[in-house]
Amino acid sequence: MVDGTLTQDPPITLPVVVPDWKTGLTGDFAPLAQEASLASFKGKDWSEVGPSLAKSYVETKKMVGVKQTLRIPDEHATPDEVAAYRKAIGVPDTPEGYGIKRPEAALAAWDETAEKNFLGEMHKLGTPPHVVQAVLNWYGQYLTEEQRGWHREAEATQQILRTEWGPDYAANVGVAKRAIQQYGGDALVDLFAQNGMGRHPLVVKTFAAIGKELMEAGAIAPTGTAHLTAEEAQERLKTLQADLLKVPQGSDQAKALIDQIIAHQKIASGGRA
Repeated sequence: MVDGTLTQDPPITLPVVVPDWKTGLTGDFAPLAQEASLASFKGKDWSEVGPSLAKSYVETKKMVGVKQTLRIPDEHATPDEVAAYRKAIGVPDTPEGYGIKRPEAALAAWDETAEKNFLGEMHKLGTPPHVVQAVLNWYGQYLTEEQRGWHREAEATQQILRTEWGPDYAANVGVAKRAIQQYGGDALVDLFAQNGMGRHPLVVKTFAAIGKELMEAGAIAPTGTAHLTAEEAQERLKTLQADLLKVPQGSDQAKALIDQIIAHQKIASGGRA
């Protein structure tokens, strides 16, 4: 009754209590009800929760013994974590421990100092051995192809200059070499060998011309059989012998070539004309 008026009291709403299957965990199992890992399993009794729990149990058992994915260390990794990762992927204790195999085809052009620096950097970066070897194999193929390219360039240059210079090929090449040595010493000789300029016919012809001017000025010794090395004489000998086959036998030209061949043979064999 309110203000003398009969009224009906409002109905009392009781909270709905949802049954929780974990209330069935009693005795020694009672502490399991507080496990956070069970919070995701909802249901009023075992009949609703049982299948989900069974599935989760089976999937967990399948993961037992499965090798966990190796995590790559980031900037927050501890030294122990980094060391464990490096060991797991096979990084040796020292750069020398890589035990790499040098590509045989590229041994002639192999740079041991560059190899040492490369292995040191790879070890610092934590690179596994199989990757290091793969990179070296690729580099060996690159060097091999580069050497073949140099050889083809050198052969092409020789052919051009032999055609143009004829029997004077070896002497002119010798003059060019001496001019390069005179102007730049071993440093320039090495530079031309490294960058390939020494294999370009224009460069050889230019330094041959420079060399001749130096000879005329008395800056370097004149060419001729008396100043040829055994290697230069042997090289020029091939051209002289080929030229001899092209001229009539018994001609003055043939006799002159024979005299030159004899003189060059003596030098090539270690003697002097």
